[in-house]
Amino acid sequence: MLAWTLLPNIYWSMVFGKVLFIVADILCAFLQHHILVLRGTDPRTAWRWVAALWLFNPFVVTITTRGSAEALVALLVLGTLAAVYNHRVGAAGVVFGLAVQFKAYAILYALPIYFYLNADYTGRDRVAGQGSWVGRVRLFFNPSRLTFTFVSAGTFLALSGLMYWMYVRMHGREDDRSR
Repeated sequence: MLAWTLLPNIYWSMVFGKVLFIVADILCAFLQHHILVLRGTDPRTAWRWVAALWLFNPFVVTITTRGSAEALVALLVLGTLAAVYNHRVGAAGVVFGLAVQFKAYAILYALPIYFYLNADYTGRDRVAGQGSWVGRVRLFFNPSRLTFTFVSAGTFLALSGLMYWMYVRMHGREDDRSR
């Protein structure tokens, strides 16, 4: 997906990718601020933390301006978290599926997000299902968790299929051994 995203770098301008990564980096800062405010941080304090730990972080600046796509992955993961905190689990699943399709290591965030979508998140009574085995299974596979899992997996698989179809269409064959 990164290659398709950066095609304007070839056909339009050689700096397209760097500008895209810088814009993604700035959008990451806005999403971080939004998430911190959603979590109860004072808006002014949130901007201070974002500025100190993200915007003026020499490591982040160097990676972004040298042309690394990590800002795009960070933007997608932060978008997932923002959607989860706004109780938009379906949207979170779509964005997370896109993040994993973009760079596979984003899958590392799946388990923490899954466990965040617990009984406290769904608003269900935690104690009600503790007595029986079926109740515990229902608590473990609650609707929010299932929605996030199936939507993110569906998005990932659909995008994988699309990328494969585009590759076959572009190259006119299924693999390199057909030569």
